[in-house]
Amino acid sequence: LPQMYGVGYPVMDSVIAGHVVIGLILLFLVGKVVAASLTLSIGGSGGVFAPSLFIGTMAGMAFGVAAHHVFGPAVGPPALYAVVAMGGVFAGAAQAPLTAIASVVEMTGNFTLTLPIMLASGIAAALSKQLSYGSVYTTKLLRRGIDIERPRPDNVLETLSVADVMQPVQTGNGLPRLQPQATRSEDPARGKDQWEQLGAIVQTSRNPQELFEDETLEHALRQLTLHGRSGLPVLSGDREHLRGWITRRDVLAALAHSVDAAGRGIRAGAVAADFGADDPERAAVQSSAPLHGYEIVDISITAGSLAAGRRISEVPWPDGAVVVAVTDAGEMTPALATMTIRAGERIVLLAPVRTNGQASVRLRGHHRQLTDEP
Repeated sequence: LPQMYGVGYPVMDSVIAGHVVIGLILLFLVGKVVAASLTLSIGGSGGVFAPSLFIGTMAGMAFGVAAHHVFGPAVGPPALYAVVAMGGVFAGAAQAPLTAIASVVEMTGNFTLTLPIMLASGIAAALSKQLSYGSVYTTKLLRRGIDIERPRPDNVLETLSVADVMQPVQTGNGLPRLQPQATRSEDPARGKDQWEQLGAIVQTSRNPQELFEDETLEHALRQLTLHGRSGLPVLSGDREHLRGWITRRDVLAALAHSVDAAGRGIRAGAVAADFGADDPERAAVQSSAPLHGYEIVDISITAGSLAAGRRISEVPWPDGAVVVAVTDAGEMTPALATMTIRAGERIVLLAPVRTNGQASVRLRGHHRQLTDEP
């Protein structure tokens, strides 16, 4: 038991020195995995660094002994595999290969194994990234709803450039080339003639603000707000070519895409945090802090419903129910008291939990169902 629950450094030294038989090494390996798993699963703080080194040492030594027995001395001493496995297991558990490399090299004092440890740690961390979302450290944060590996959606304004979201502008001859010698006509009437020849009417004209393709979206949004509500030209770094055109709609689309990506990441993190549940997908969407006594009800309005054709404020909704949103054609909009309900729309309500066991919401004082759906 001391070998299972203690730090285990003396045992590791004995194993690396070759003073422990293979059977006992395997027993230590299995026992440490079980002990560490039980400690972490019940909420204890049994550490991660030392158990990872212990498990890696046992696994590497067992592999080294087996390889030495099968292939002979040509494969090297088993202790080398134990040291390399120390870094590999910790790098996979923590997904921190640089920390694993530095720690193992410092603990062993053997710099000749730096390259093998780097290779093992890099492969272990890469495989861990592919097999699991989050490390043994960040999983606890994921269970609290904190995902430190996902950037916030508003950071997209600082990380993306104008070139990433602009609409390219091209002609039959490639990128439009600007003419620096072109100047604005001093005669306004003469300037309008060229557009009138096309049968067009000039509504407004203004000097465009320069915006370059390598600038951030944060800067672009400021320039668009102040100088180009209808859009701005995007120039190349040498000011000789027109690279594209950018509008505030392009910036908002980039933000929306970032929010969607963040949403997918949040869901993946929540599923990874509940990996021990029978159904992680279902456990991830269950409320951790529910509003007791209430439920969110999503109903569909049929043609024969009492609510069809009436304003939201005129419908005798069940006692305590509050209409919070109306969806039509997949779009959700806030519910207004003066909004007229049409057949085919869906209504979202925050209502007290039903106690009569009925599977449908009924109008107060009436027996006709709003919907046949639960």
